[in-house]
Amino acid sequence: MATWDQQEQGGKKTEYLGNHTYTTESGHAVEFDNTPGDCRIHVYHKSGTFIEIKDDGAMITTSKGERQDFNDNGKQEIVTGEFGLTVNGPINIYCTGNVIQHVDGNYELNIGGDMKIKIGGNDLREVIGDQRTQVNGKTAHRSSGNRDEITGGNKTETNNGEYFQSTATESTVISGGNYAVLAGSDFQAIATAGMGLGAGGDMGIVSGGNTTVKANAGTLNVEASSTTTIKGSTIQMNP
Repeated sequence: MATWDQQEQGGKKTEYLGNHTYTTESGHAVEFDNTPGDCRIHVYHKSGTFIEIKDDGAMITTSKGERQDFNDNGKQEIVTGEFGLTVNGPINIYCTGNVIQHVDGNYELNIGGDMKIKIGGNDLREVIGDQRTQVNGKTAHRSSGNRDEITGGNKTETNNGEYFQSTATESTVISGGNYAVLAGSDFQAIATAGMGLGAGGDMGIVSGGNTTVKANAGTLNVEASSTTTIKGSTIQMNP
């Protein structure tokens, strides 16, 4: 966390003859110090609240109680150098209009606890460069409406554990080029109703082991508009 220290209060080499003060009965004080090289103005309240302007123009303001600023018109604050803000308690910001932030350099946000964002309208983001997200825990995404995902280049998806995909209605996969599904172990395609396999060109089914085509409750039809070839070292027909 970025913090900063308050400058030291008071003069370092105040000369008695160059220092003019006025002190009230309750303890309020106004000080005009004209010491060469250490000129300053100091307004002090008996509670400990004070305003001090130092020789180099630096101004220190300390409030021992609550501080409130009211502006009936606009307010502009310009800082030429570094700006630091440290708050040892909660911060509440309420804006009835728009909020615009413009950062010419890098923007870094560190949150020690949870983060919650609620957007009443649309969420629009544009990233000119790359984007990367690292989540060390679980990730959940829920969309009550449609979800569109468009990738202009290649897409790689790697899953080191189990993968489960469920759809309540129809599911369609369209590939403009080649499409391959590779399983390092068993692969099953199961339909609770009908299933169709079609190809606009040649279709090949190759197995490194046994291959079984079975119809449990009906007829198995093998049909070709031209030649049908069944080849094997042993062909067995069982009734």
